[in-house]
Amino acid sequence: PQIRTDVDFHIFWSEISVPPDATEIPPWLPHFYFDPQKLKQLDPEFDWRGHAYFSAGAFACRRDVIPFQKWTKVESRAKQISGVFAWGEMGMLNYHVHSMTQRGEIKTVMSNLQHIWGHHGKRELVQDCRGAGWHFPKTIERPRIAHFCGRKPFLFDRKAYSRPFTIARLEHHCRRHGELGAWLAMLQEDRRALASKVRRRLRNLAAR
Repeated sequence: PQIRTDVDFHIFWSEISVPPDATEIPPWLPHFYFDPQKLKQLDPEFDWRGHAYFSAGAFACRRDVIPFQKWTKVESRAKQISGVFAWGEMGMLNYHVHSMTQRGEIKTVMSNLQHIWGHHGKRELVQDCRGAGWHFPKTIERPRIAHFCGRKPFLFDRKAYSRPFTIARLEHHCRRHGELGAWLAMLQEDRRALASKVRRRLRNLAAR
């Protein structure tokens, strides 16, 4: 599969998240996206079932596919309904895409172009990286987006599978710093991330 340029929005996911005939709201939907019951106050005609709910971190779309005025109008009205959308912009983005598709305002497709190792496992990623060292593999069996949502692939997190992301970071930094400088730049990034994480935990402990 390849990115479609003949549509308005391309979802990098091929699984329907909620069956079209669902009668109960899955708990993950209001936690990560929006509360369908509260959303009725904004759009009573929107059917939240039968969609592929996607992450805001991996998709493709035509520029200005969601008009700025439409986004800000919903954003303004949502502030008057506590808890209608979950944290971040992911819930509102999914609502706009699926509601506009339902109304025939945009053409949307979905395909299996995303790999989340926490969901799909890491076997394919390990196989792709085998023999490549710390560089991009010369050949990849199934080209796709490696999306590291969930646990972030920092070097200090042993529970996260970080090798593909580490390779990409090194390739990025090598363009400016050389190989040794790339490692130092990446370690500096991880040091700052770890320090920030420790500070947040200390603040949370102090607030109890």
